[in-house]
Amino acid sequence: MGACCAAVARRVGTQHQPAAAARAAPQDTVGELKERLSGVIDVAPNKLKLNREGVGFLTDALSLAHYNVGPDTTLVLATKERARKK
Repeated sequence: MGACCAAVARRVGTQHQPAAAARAAPQDTVGELKERLSGVIDVAPNKLKLNREGVGFLTDALSLAHYNVGPDTTLVLATKERARKK
């Protein structure tokens, strides 16, 4: 299988803005893609979550092929926020 490139948009309010692009192979896991993205945007991979329209949030242990992520796929990148104590 050849390499694919997943475009990632960051959600800002109700809009999506381009955030980064990363090369990945279909057999790579979501977690591996998050590792690559963390180096580009300087956020720890465990603080990132990826969403695909119609699918929901992607699980780190599953491959990009499982989610049919290809060269023209756009994923939405969000950061995990801890709940604050009142």
